[in-house]
Amino acid sequence: MKISIHILITLSCIILVSCNPPSGNVKSENNSGNDSLVAGQSITANQSQIAGDTTIRNNQVKQNISQLEGDWLRTDGGKTIRIKGSTPDGKLDAEYFNPKPIHVGKAEWLINNNSLVVIVELQDVNYPGSRYALEYFPVEDELVGVYYQAVDKESYNVGFVRQK
Repeated sequence: MKISIHILITLSCIILVSCNPPSGNVKSENNSGNDSLVAGQSITANQSQIAGDTTIRNNQVKQNISQLEGDWLRTDGGKTIRIKGSTPDGKLDAEYFNPKPIHVGKAEWLINNNSLVVIVELQDVNYPGSRYALEYFPVEDELVGVYYQAVDKESYNVGFVRQK
């Protein structure tokens, strides 16, 4: 039940990002493919201009981003995302295993509706453009969201738990 609520929240966030045009300090890239889960929008910690004390908000975001580091096992087993580091401009140093290494073409973090979102795009044989869009839930220490399998053009609700 808890994962269903997380998935609904994540899907709502993805729909909002896809429907709302960027404004203000939002970094936007033009993604022409219909298969993208998040339209390339990113707001970094340094760009956050949401109402309230941005210094406090930026410190909270930076703390959450460092919490992403580690190995994350997909709840249906066998697949792992390893996050080794992050940069303030929204990039992640990430690896993906199924169970052997699969090349990660791009990995980034962004803030969407005050939530930390991880995007991991795979670029390898049988994975060209497959993509994870995962929201981080710090209380549960979970990544929950959608996996778009580009070859089959199918999306799946997925969750990852931290490996201890």
